[in-house]
Amino acid sequence: MKMLRSRALALFPFTAAMLLFATGAAGQAFDPTDRIPPDPSVIAGALDNGLRYLVRENDQPENRAELRLVVNAGSILEDEDQLGLAHFVEHMAFNGTRNFEKQALVDYLESIGMQFGPDINAYTSFDETVYMLQVPMDDPEMLATAFQILEDWAQDVLFDPKEVDKERGVVIEEWRGGRGAQARMQDKQFPIMFEGSLYAERLPIGGTFDLLEIRPLVEQYLGALPDLGRVETWRDTGIDPPAGVIEKFVYKGLEPQSRTQIIFSGEAEYSRQEANAISAMADILDIRLREVLREDLGGTYGVGVGGSLSYRPDEEYRVTISFGSAPERADELSTAVFEEIERLRAEGPDAETVDKVRETQRRTKETNLRENRYRLGQLAAFERAGRDLNEIPSYDAIEGWTAEQVRQAAIRYLRTDQYARFVLLPEQKVP
Repeated sequence: MKMLRSRALALFPFTAAMLLFATGAAGQAFDPTDRIPPDPSVIAGALDNGLRYLVRENDQPENRAELRLVVNAGSILEDEDQLGLAHFVEHMAFNGTRNFEKQALVDYLESIGMQFGPDINAYTSFDETVYMLQVPMDDPEMLATAFQILEDWAQDVLFDPKEVDKERGVVIEEWRGGRGAQARMQDKQFPIMFEGSLYAERLPIGGTFDLLEIRPLVEQYLGALPDLGRVETWRDTGIDPPAGVIEKFVYKGLEPQSRTQIIFSGEAEYSRQEANAISAMADILDIRLREVLREDLGGTYGVGVGGSLSYRPDEEYRVTISFGSAPERADELSTAVFEEIERLRAEGPDAETVDKVRETQRRTKETNLRENRYRLGQLAAFERAGRDLNEIPSYDAIEGWTAEQVRQAAIRYLRTDQYARFVLLPEQKVP
């Protein structure tokens, strides 16, 4: 499979995983000094060619196998004359491989009851390309064929010239369909938030079974992938959060509506405890802003708040607050947001909100752990990050954070001297 600077799947470590999962238990006492015991239900291994794999059994959806081929290569690795090719290569994986010419791959999967989109799909991001597949477990041949598909995706995409020309229009329409309000906001945000780095210029276009029977399939279909004997590492692409306060107003569209996004970002010291605190802080602020902006002021339908810490290539924090409103109320609601932030920094969260958030986190975790796709996504993320896979079913992160940790996180990360505010407004009419 040809991608970017040659064969990206061989150049960069990647993980293939097939798993079905079970749930964990809530309400465990949290002691940060305790070592999480190994999870005997996870089968992990590495082939001679460097491919790593993880396998686990789960109950929902029943009689289904979920597979992912996770490639640690995305649009950030494109050269100037390759812009858009990472995403285009992902598309071509569905348009002909050595064992499935043209549309035969999709036709076969649909013939066994799978749907293109929900069960068969892929995506390209800045840093990774992921191919996703779900197949029934009724027939062992179906599972073997699924692994054959993974092998073809990894090294045997054909790139037939006629299929390439046909797919151009598909990719262009996908890009065109995504040119909504959010995309126009990103056009203004990314050059500021990612100034001086390639990220500003490399936006991607967009049954039960015996676990031990899976390992031979991995070895048969993926063990033959070539190993180039190269050692790859991460590179710092030069992203540094912008300093000070930045405000940008974007005038696009004619509808009488606006969209506001406030982004706090900067340097931070990464730790799992700190990552849990900033996540809890975002959940608490989400509830409070919904109560204030929607229930009290009646100014928006909904508010979204997200917070995270990154540790590679740099240790940094990012908190994003977004909401829609009438254009004439954008500034009023932004003022209310900062007032609530000051209250959280000074007083911390009240006990009722803490209980709400913690219980919501428990129920969300409980639901997620029953689902293949959540478990599989966590496996891939934890493997890439080098984190202990046994943390996935643990509730310790939920039970461990405190109201004071949230208040301290608000002081550190919701800095009123270090943020960017973007407001999308209707185009101003010329008199």
